[in-house]
Amino acid sequence: MATVPFRNFIAGEWVAGATATVNRNPSDLGDVIGEYAQADAAQARAGIAAAKQAFAAWAGGNIQERANILDRAGTEILARKDELGRLLSREEGKTLPEGVGEARPVADNATPEGRANNRRVEIIVQPVEKR
Repeated sequence: MATVPFRNFIAGEWVAGATATVNRNPSDLGDVIGEYAQADAAQARAGIAAAKQAFAAWAGGNIQERANILDRAGTEILARKDELGRLLSREEGKTLPEGVGEARPVADNATPEGRANNRRVEIIVQPVEKR
């Protein structure tokens, strides 16, 4: 079976790293999950700059649009929790129930229903007084 290469996502592009590292299932060292790109210093700086620029656009966006994006992401995570759980089990050497169980808290922080039931995250919208 061929090793799957995974690249870094920098400024909207998938970029090969300066080097790569093979990731193996810790429960089965013969199971190669993939080969993951490792950025050099210049690529890391480019990634940080791109993230800062993307964050500025995200932060300046409409709050409802951002909430909708997070809701869609959380819904997708829940829809694919079994698939994601299998991947997490392979990558981290966890049992399948532990891997599947990791999807729930991630989705809970993204969906309105999850946030309503999750006491760790509370969003309060208050008007700002103009001076």
